[in-house]
Amino acid sequence: MSTALVHTEIYKTSTIDKMPASYKTIGETMTHNPPCESASSLRTQQRKSGLSRRDALLIEERALFSQRACCHFIEYLEKKGTDFSRLILAGYWPIKSEIDPRPLLDAVALRGGHLALPAVLDSTTMIFRAFSSSTILEPMRFGTFGPGADSSVVVPNNIIVPLSAFDRQCHRLGYGGGYYDRAIEALEKQGHQMTLWGIGFSCQEVSSIPAAEHDLQVQGIFTEKGFLKC
Repeated sequence: MSTALVHTEIYKTSTIDKMPASYKTIGETMTHNPPCESASSLRTQQRKSGLSRRDALLIEERALFSQRACCHFIEYLEKKGTDFSRLILAGYWPIKSEIDPRPLLDAVALRGGHLALPAVLDSTTMIFRAFSSSTILEPMRFGTFGPGADSSVVVPNNIIVPLSAFDRQCHRLGYGGGYYDRAIEALEKQGHQMTLWGIGFSCQEVSSIPAAEHDLQVQGIFTEKGFLKC
């Protein structure tokens, strides 16, 4: 069973509307950490809390907020003078209530950029494969989709990492599987350099995430409310 990329109206770059300059910044709503909790239990609670608030968003809100976050992302890339012909951006195919990065992927492709999606090979291994609007996607683990073995393996120079929660120091929590941690560590050991970005809904922000040894450090996080630079 396979599926091809489907473009609906909300995913067309032309529909990404500009946000007013007065739009509020990230961080109005967050949870505060109770005292005397272990770092591990607190991270677990924060992950559940972020996902719960994300799940509570209406479908229409998720679609609109995804569009806005992608708008902020592409505007940032343009303002910094990104050479899109050299950009290899790894996104992801959204599942459940995840923020949808596909408007951003469309916008990057229209500007001449190159795209990749993760492909999970087994219970521990994830790689990145080339992706375009004509790529045939195959079912992967966790209900997501990715390019099959006929797509080229690529090394992205920019990677969007999914998150369940984040804080203003750009610490982020993933889903606990460690796939991105291992994949990025393997690429770094081969000498590759990558810039990591987070994208999520502002309701997933928490006051402070306890650091862990193998945490990925992103350079910035985009939400519907703007860009959090780290």
